[in-house]
Amino acid sequence: HVHGGVLDRIIFALIRPDELAMALIEQMRALYTDLVEVRDFTEERWGRTTSTPSEHRMAQLYTSLNDTRAVYVKMDDDIVFIQHHAIAELVRE
Repeated sequence: HVHGGVLDRIIFALIRPDELAMALIEQMRALYTDLVEVRDFTEERWGRTTSTPSEHRMAQLYTSLNDTRAVYVKMDDDIVFIQHHAIAELVRE
């Protein structure tokens, strides 16, 4: 794993990013350039409506996470505290 940790990559999926989120992403990119990936699923990029549910931007987000060898851990943007080693424990489970 990259940098000796349990993560191979951090994917930021932009849905409704604000200035603070973008600042955090830029900080993470500066620290871990080889680890951070940004995927744009904003309404500005995808539009508001779709003809079928499978074309909806949220459906596309989840179907894009399709590496069968990977363990994906979803972290919402409203989390205020994560116990030390919590992500490692989730991945090991």
